[in-house]
Amino acid sequence: MSFQKKGVSYIVMESLEKTVIDYIDNQTANYAILINGKWGSGKTFFWNKRLSRVIESKGKNAIYISLYGIKSIEELQRNLFLSTNPVLKKKESAIDLSTQLAKIALNTASFFGNALDKYEISIEPFLNIKDNFVLCFDDLERTSLNLSELFGFINILVEHESIKTIFIAAENELDQNEEYHKIKEKLIGKTISFIADSDTIVHQLIAPYRMIDDNYFKFLDQNLRFINEVFNKMEDRNLRTLNHAIADYFLIYKKLRDMGQAYLDYWAKRMLHFILALMSVVRAGKVKKDEALKIDSGSYFLAGFENEAPEKPFIMRFVNTYYKGLTENFTWSPTITEYIYTGYLDNERFLEETKLTDEGELTPVKKLTTKFEELSQEEFSSCTQTVLREIKEGIYDINSIPRIYSFFELFSQERLIDMRIPTLKRIFIQGIDNSIRVTEPKIEFEIHYHKRSASSQTYTQILDYAEKTYKEYKEKQIKSIVHEHLKRASYDPEGLFLLIRQKNNPKYGLDYSPIFKHVSAAQFVQLVTTLSQENLIALRSSILERYNFSNIKDYFAEDLPVLIKVSTKLFKKINGKKMTIRNYTIKKLIEVIENVESRLTK
Repeated sequence: MSFQKKGVSYIVMESLEKTVIDYIDNQTANYAILINGKWGSGKTFFWNKRLSRVIESKGKNAIYISLYGIKSIEELQRNLFLSTNPVLKKKESAIDLSTQLAKIALNTASFFGNALDKYEISIEPFLNIKDNFVLCFDDLERTSLNLSELFGFINILVEHESIKTIFIAAENELDQNEEYHKIKEKLIGKTISFIADSDTIVHQLIAPYRMIDDNYFKFLDQNLRFINEVFNKMEDRNLRTLNHAIADYFLIYKKLRDMGQAYLDYWAKRMLHFILALMSVVRAGKVKKDEALKIDSGSYFLAGFENEAPEKPFIMRFVNTYYKGLTENFTWSPTITEYIYTGYLDNERFLEETKLTDEGELTPVKKLTTKFEELSQEEFSSCTQTVLREIKEGIYDINSIPRIYSFFELFSQERLIDMRIPTLKRIFIQGIDNSIRVTEPKIEFEIHYHKRSASSQTYTQILDYAEKTYKEYKEKQIKSIVHEHLKRASYDPEGLFLLIRQKNNPKYGLDYSPIFKHVSAAQFVQLVTTLSQENLIALRSSILERYNFSNIKDYFAEDLPVLIKVSTKLFKKINGKKMTIRNYTIKKLIEVIENVESRLTK
């Protein structure tokens, strides 16, 4: 799949291979192409693991050269010379390359010009280099070479020698380089923005551990989806950072394994979560070393919701970013923090941090909701205070708050706590409001988990308020998603079509929710008039698929007013006009929409 924006092609990984092969097979394409993506997005990894192999499967030699650290065009020539001749590379130290490179003439007769008489090594194979080689120059944004000289040199290879050439770069790093933008178009004919398929790349990233430690590989493979979830929360989604975290976690995993299965069962995923999240903020410079090393395992709760500072402490921001709805699994490890920064793992301190108690490390809320009668009075009081503070902070998923309230209502009625029902109600209502702001609710508010029939009036009020608050949150979320896809539809119509087709998409919280109610009819009709013929047909198919079941009125009745306006405005666009192929396609689209309208009014 691909789409266009401001003259740049955006292509997912599956399509990138074909695009590159099409370029290589195109004999008339006398230009280079650029694969553009942010630093750490996986471009080089993708070249090494997939793209170079695809090129070589076509009978070509894929030559990779990083421009980082190359100080002159002569050095670049030297690297090219050696990379295209493995025999010479082995004798590199014995050959006076500086003398020989002075003889090289890049012209239409040959790429490498003269033979090396001293060693009588034939370079006849290089006479057809343009047919056999594909060149890849990486780290364009990091080169210290004069760009005009660099592009001039490579232009000889591309334009005059017809050598297929690929650049890899983080072009955003070149935004302020006026020279680059002036000369780019003379050499680079196509820019492709790299969009990594994180599932595929992460799977390839962990693959080497199969040979190193099969148990560790299996653990990572079993948690692949979880790793991706944490990775997608990272601000820059940097694969180098992810790779670094997985490599560093290997030692932690082995320590836990040596400590016993119980430690693996309890800590392995928690520690993986922590090291992935911590590595992300450390590598992105989101926390200072001194600040991170001062944080202890209880700092999150000590930070407190009562902190009135405009800027919340780092630890709160960290939890809100990487542990939304998962605060019960959060733990801050000072030992691992020190290990990340220094490479030193304090074994004694690590053993103390990960020590399992008889209670199985139950959190305060779990203790209260599963075994409060077994707690000492002191521990019970401590747990209730902690949970009430956490309720105020809004760190619990909105779905769990009514259930927690039911226990506190019992504690109040039985006088186990000195707090009346009205006070509890205010605290839990506040917790519901803050939960929406602080944590991300589950996709669906699981109303069936709560029993209304045997509940008190206050419990029912809290449950109703939680349900109402979640629905309002969900409505805003869906509206935002719809507007974002409409805004991008001019260059990514497939994204909008996918949103329309997937009426039950957990990723967007679309559990058969009406989406056209959030659409401006005029804006949608304007979009239709700009769509290509192919995309018009795709839009019609998407609407057909969305409403392809019997009881659509039960779910999509609120879409009706906008659909009526859309079909009316589209009819006015073609009414009285000559029946062209395009107008015929719009007519068929109107018929599909009117059919939906008819079914929604029955």
